[in-house]
Amino acid sequence: MEKHNQTSFALKHFHLSRFLHDKYNDLVIADTFRQVALSMITLFVPIFLFKIGFSVLTIAYYLFFIFTGSIISHFIIFKYFIKLGVKKILIGSYVLDIFFYLFLFSSEIAINSFGSSAFIMLTALLFILSTTLYWSAHHVYFVNTTTIKKSGTKLGIILAVPTIFAIIGPFLGGLLITGFSFKIAFLTSALLMIIASITLLFSENIKTTKPKLKLKKILDLKKMRKNIIYFFQGIVFAVTGFIWPFYLFIASIKLISIGAIYLLSNFLCSAASYLTGKETDKKGNKLLSIIGVMGHSLTLIFRALTKSIGGITIIQSIGGLFGGIFVTALEVGFLRHAHKDIYNSTMNREFYMHLGRAFSVLVFIVLLYLLTIIKAFVAVIIFAGISEFLISFIIKKDKALIN
Repeated sequence: MEKHNQTSFALKHFHLSRFLHDKYNDLVIADTFRQVALSMITLFVPIFLFKIGFSVLTIAYYLFFIFTGSIISHFIIFKYFIKLGVKKILIGSYVLDIFFYLFLFSSEIAINSFGSSAFIMLTALLFILSTTLYWSAHHVYFVNTTTIKKSGTKLGIILAVPTIFAIIGPFLGGLLITGFSFKIAFLTSALLMIIASITLLFSENIKTTKPKLKLKKILDLKKMRKNIIYFFQGIVFAVTGFIWPFYLFIASIKLISIGAIYLLSNFLCSAASYLTGKETDKKGNKLLSIIGVMGHSLTLIFRALTKSIGGITIIQSIGGLFGGIFVTALEVGFLRHAHKDIYNSTMNREFYMHLGRAFSVLVFIVLLYLLTIIKAFVAVIIFAGISEFLISFIIKKDKALIN
């Protein structure tokens, strides 16, 4: 009885009861465990595939298949599965992430049993399903637990808090892989995903409206400036999320050093995300979008041309600062837009963004046939930086995402 009274006092005094029973906070907590798990592994998946014998060109085709397949997967999820409930879908995405890590853990057995081609295809399918299930449900969950007025602040928190805890992720992942093995890193990430699933399991259900997808709204040809922004964002995200860390490894930078490079940049990205989110609620997102895009695009170009670890660390850290501004400011615009029609708005964004991702990889594939591997990496990174810089000109005239 005394213990119960002490617990009740603590919950009331520190406002923990209100925090723990808030649907938005449940998402923040679950996202935090997920982000830590992903930050340990996602950077290193192409590297892992390379180390077990797949060529750079094969991995490029693997990424191209993931990004094109994700468009179809998003549509199928919204059309047929979203009615199951966003909480169930989010948990389902975590479970698939666990299978993804365990499948990578069992790569030797899988390749011996099914062959290398089947292994990489199954790996891609697991990644597509886990990622598209997550983002489909995540956007619906977020919009249904926030208001347009506070979208910036809420987004800043949900981008900043998981990143703060995940700052150590890439370094820890590199440390585990270097000191032990990829298998230990995969198991650790799977365990964190289990915790994320349990966290969300006890949250309240989110009531959603029935989706009414329309091709006209998904393509949204009347607002092409918005679509082009999404397309260019996709180019940048594919390069920074997959091609850049892969390039660092190909350029003979050790895994533990790659993880260390991300330490400071993730911290600055987290801080910038939080502050940008709050600021957009007060003053809109136009100026911050332009600052973030121009700053991040320049650092992306310069990091491709820098050879020393020290120089790369400094430039990427500055890029993390501008990246936090760039991503948050434009994401706020999307979420405010999505409050009007979450399903078609999300499909519209994912369609053009995945097209951009696929296009950047297609450019990379062409470059691999024309140039040496290192030069192809450098060229596609510079291409992404130039593409991002072009967003700044579109932002000045766009009215769908920018306010």
